[in-house]
Amino acid sequence: MQVESCKKYADRNVFGRRQMDGTFNWVTYSRFERDVDRFRSLLSSFGVSKGDRVAVIGSNSYEWAVCAYGVYGRGGLLVPMYPDQRKEESDYIIADSGASVLVLESQEKYQAYRREGLKLVYYDDMFSCEDESPAVELVEDDGACLIYTSGTTGQPKGVLLTHKNLSSNVQAVSQVLGDKLNKESVSLSFLTWAHVFGQVMELHQLISVGGSTAAISPKTIIADLQTVKPTVLVGVPAIYARVYEGIRSKIQSGSGIQKHLFELAMKVAAERQVFFDKDGGRGWRPLLWLKWNLADYLVFSKVKQVMGGRLRFCATGGSKCSAEVQEFFDMIGVPLLEGYGATETSPVLIMERYGPTEHTQGGLRPIPGVSIRICDESGNELPHGKPGEICAAGPNIMQGYWNKPEATKAVFFGEYFRTGDSGIVTIDPLNAGKVITILGRVRDTFKLANGKYVNPLHVENRALNSGYCAQVCLLGVDKDQTTLVVYPTQEGFELLEKKQFVSELNHLFVEQVEKHFEIPSTYVILDQVMNVDNGMLTPKLSVKRHVVREYVDRNPQLTKLEK
Repeated sequence: MQVESCKKYADRNVFGRRQMDGTFNWVTYSRFERDVDRFRSLLSSFGVSKGDRVAVIGSNSYEWAVCAYGVYGRGGLLVPMYPDQRKEESDYIIADSGASVLVLESQEKYQAYRREGLKLVYYDDMFSCEDESPAVELVEDDGACLIYTSGTTGQPKGVLLTHKNLSSNVQAVSQVLGDKLNKESVSLSFLTWAHVFGQVMELHQLISVGGSTAAISPKTIIADLQTVKPTVLVGVPAIYARVYEGIRSKIQSGSGIQKHLFELAMKVAAERQVFFDKDGGRGWRPLLWLKWNLADYLVFSKVKQVMGGRLRFCATGGSKCSAEVQEFFDMIGVPLLEGYGATETSPVLIMERYGPTEHTQGGLRPIPGVSIRICDESGNELPHGKPGEICAAGPNIMQGYWNKPEATKAVFFGEYFRTGDSGIVTIDPLNAGKVITILGRVRDTFKLANGKYVNPLHVENRALNSGYCAQVCLLGVDKDQTTLVVYPTQEGFELLEKKQFVSELNHLFVEQVEKHFEIPSTYVILDQVMNVDNGMLTPKLSVKRHVVREYVDRNPQLTKLEK
């Protein structure tokens, strides 16, 4: 794919490198091809051959991409790690994978990773070899990368993905996106490519169509949106939730006229969306057309200008996206397409589609080539409408866990991979296609002391949508009632001072949570943000529930509020 794109789009820009003054220096596909060849030659001088593992620790950058495609073209296995990966985790991954080469962003980590049998290469030294080394002959079942799971419940497991796994996912997602992704597409890259969603949905997708990307730091995102003016963004739900919260806070702090205008615009957007959802956009509605264009001109165009003004769509995955956030992006005219899958599925299994009005068309549907079943605990397929475990088969399913045959066997029902998520399949009456509803993680569902089962997402998603909670984690295994661990937003801290935090959330839960035994009886206020450094989050920002529980148990001084 990379070799073909470099020849086809030789004179087009592929990577933007941010300069000190905030401008971007763009590199062409032809230059990219030469640098990949030079790095591949360096790997050859190290004796790297088919199947050898090459690890990389670094932020998204031109060098990261050169490293990835250099390893792929050499027939090696890329072992990507997050730039903020905890040292004990990266040590484990290097040892478990048997990596012989480690590519590092800078020399600052040299002493930390120096060891016998591991060759260290810094970004600055990647192009030291002037010779060119053409890509080796590969077949689709050759290994491409070894991506380690985030380890929310234990040690990370290496997921072996082949060239076929990755390329089939790129091609299937490309069919779903259609002409929304093309050689004119530009992304602003902030979701790490060590995350399989970021690597496939952004890096590989864009290169496959001749698009371009500019890697940035989250610290400069506001300024860089205005400079690069991206047409597509790829991120996890937490990123879009922050954008939504920021826009909402700005509107709330604005004048009464501004707030009133925004509310009117949202009502018009909702009316327009209902019209297209119910009637498919058929028929002439001149008054609605006039109101929409006025709302877009006065309100939504200004909101979109904050994000550069050219966004055609955003993509999200890695965890469930809030319905409120997704609806907001849809209504302002920037569809937020949700994809679902896992590292083991390369990653996308099901995705939303565009509707006729450039908003997301309800429901997650299997991408081309993927078969979805809902199974019981024995692997038997359940009828439509009955909840069970989401299982998937297709060309994107992993080969297995590295050096863990028993763990591999445990996650398959025949050819169907067990995702560990519960869901329901229904049939869309308009096109007879499958629509999958995700209910939550099978392993996250826990049992109270009274024997009742709790799905924590029912409470957690509503808490996050309230605007009062920045981070949450519901606990309660073998307890009489549930406890919600919270790090509040600014608005949440203000409610705490007024002693209204619990009453506001409880009122929301009573209205929106169907099973009242899931509603927390106790709230614990964290004294620090959950992050990777304190171990409460994985590098892809998933909450480690057992770590949060242990932290709460170890710190009885934390503020506890009763319902």
